[in-house]
Amino acid sequence: LGALRPQLSSEDNVFVIDNGSAAGTRELVPRDFPTVTFIESTDNVGGAGGFSYGVDLALALGYQFAWLMDDDGEPAPDAYQALMDARAAAPGAPMWTSPPWSSHGTVEEARLGEHLTAAIEGTDTGTGVIPAVRATFVGLLVNLEHARRQPLPIADFFIWHDDSEYTARLTRHQPGVRVLDSRIIHPFKAEYVDFGERLRFDIRNRLWILRDRKLGAQWLRKEELRVIPRVIAKQAIKSKRKSLYLKSLTRGLREGLFTRPHLDQRG
Repeated sequence: LGALRPQLSSEDNVFVIDNGSAAGTRELVPRDFPTVTFIESTDNVGGAGGFSYGVDLALALGYQFAWLMDDDGEPAPDAYQALMDARAAAPGAPMWTSPPWSSHGTVEEARLGEHLTAAIEGTDTGTGVIPAVRATFVGLLVNLEHARRQPLPIADFFIWHDDSEYTARLTRHQPGVRVLDSRIIHPFKAEYVDFGERLRFDIRNRLWILRDRKLGAQWLRKEELRVIPRVIAKQAIKSKRKSLYLKSLTRGLREGLFTRPHLDQRG
């Protein structure tokens, strides 16, 4: 929030969607950031639920755009202006995305540009903009005119792949824009290597995308068909707790094959 606020104009508003945090968030945000609108949930509905609610709220309040960001994403000082410049050049795009840069050190090192790697291939060199049909919610500027024609981000995903599904669906008829000059620092986490219990959500959500033509896009379903077996095999090797791996995999396969997510409409 400290990195975000100086970049915005007086016409921009910041909303924090809190998922029942027990880390003192409800006390810290109103005290340290009094201009931020704090919205509290009594239940943890996951990142997916928070983003779904946030987009719905932005639509209900009549905003034109919504910049979606993880709680641990930190925009570079000029990230917002780079997005605005790209939006002015391509005002009809369904989305403009800030590429995340993974941090492998301390927050201070990341701010100095140390120990960073591009989280998305092809964004580590060059400047300007390139077409994009997939993006993460780490730094995604959504054109809400396009979002009004779509179901919301799928809250039932809870975590993982809600962003790739939503952006693939958002760009079915027109690609978005990846703005290479707009960067978001995002910490690299241990669960990106060993998924642990999150393997359940990874497999389940991928299978949901694969099985339902209303979700994502055709290219994404083809990709999931290739990726799912690789994830299962790779996690069998990377997993430190094999019993947890088997439990999470079994649950993910069962839910992915025998259930389906709800497509929540705005409002």
